[in-house]
Amino acid sequence: MKRKQKDELRAKSKEELKGEVLKKEDEVMNLKIEVQLGRIKNTTLLRRKMDEIAVMKTIVREKELEKEASLKEV
Repeated sequence: MKRKQKDELRAKSKEELKGEVLKKEDEVMNLKIEVQLGRIKNTTLLRRKMDEIAVMKTIVREKELEKEASLKEV
């Protein structure tokens, strides 16, 4: 994932990111089925989607930690 894409994800709210994670997880499930059925030969698509999910979950966690840190400072 490119830096610009990560910056765009960081600009989104936590709820938007969680919604996108759910969509990507559905896509991964469908891709897994397609790979098992032999319809898709390019399994790197599956790996890329899983990497994107990991990045999104990391950004969600960063936002949660930032919120906790700001509450502790006050």
